[in-house]
Amino acid sequence: MTSTDSLRAFRPANAVKRLGDNPALLLSGLLLQRALTEAGSRLPVFELASVGTEARGLLRAAQHLDVAIGVSFRPRLDAQARPFGDFVRDLLRAADIIGFRHPILLSAGPLYLSSLDATAIDALDQHLFEAIDAGFTDLSIAPTGKLDRDAVLQAIAPAARQISERGLLLELALPSTAEAREWQASCQRFGVAVEVFSSSEQAGERGLVDPPAAWGLRPRDAQLPDAFDLRVSRLTLDPFSEIAIQVLPDEVRDEIDEHCSHGFRLTDVLGLKAGELDALDELSATWIESNIHGYALELFEALSVQGSAEIVRRFIRDRGEGAFDL
Repeated sequence: MTSTDSLRAFRPANAVKRLGDNPALLLSGLLLQRALTEAGSRLPVFELASVGTEARGLLRAAQHLDVAIGVSFRPRLDAQARPFGDFVRDLLRAADIIGFRHPILLSAGPLYLSSLDATAIDALDQHLFEAIDAGFTDLSIAPTGKLDRDAVLQAIAPAARQISERGLLLELALPSTAEAREWQASCQRFGVAVEVFSSSEQAGERGLVDPPAAWGLRPRDAQLPDAFDLRVSRLTLDPFSEIAIQVLPDEVRDEIDEHCSHGFRLTDVLGLKAGELDALDELSATWIESNIHGYALELFEALSVQGSAEIVRRFIRDRGEGAFDL
């Protein structure tokens, strides 16, 4: 048994149910966050438009430099929605192809809550538990507009408690004007365990153009207002869409450019064209995978996260069953 195999006992039960014989080491962000924060390291979380070719390039790079990573899925909750389970299935297939055995989390969201009526709350609960059943280890909720803080927390408290009881991580992506410390205090009153606070604008709230940043990075910890100065070690990155779009037919690229000109995120729009990416010929798919692999290696080196997977392994070995008892 390898040191990585010994960590399999720490995979969340919902992930184990989806893994079958897949060797992927799906871990809760709660565990990864604590291990990496203690070591002063970061967890890169990648949002992928396609979990076929893109994922293989990313996973190979993480495997090469022994990096713990996350993969994020921002669902479309409409008629064009891609089921949570399909995303996990395709990612696990990519992991199986290359025998990926390094720590990885799966993050679903943010799931937007724009109203506190019963229908909206029931829909949010449904999507949260669909994501949990699909094997996601992290969940993100984004209250929008001018919803009352205590009312929001009271509404999400039942689901949040179940997320916490399963050892999973809950993130709140708040409006940039929100006082995160006040939300944190209210969370404690309502028994809502939130491990990560971020800005919904930095998380890519629909209709907002991504803020410019080197490497295409959108740091959750480095570019947030002072009010968000909480313990956050994660990054969300979506630098690969610019690579993938280059091999699509001209008419598809023109359609994507038209959507983006109206303020929509490239990754969101490209995600609607996942079928086009999946249908690429082998040469084009190999080109995407190779370029993403090289680009991801550069990102990992720039972020100094090489060997972060070993940090997680060592943390779990040292703490054993007490890994969650910080």
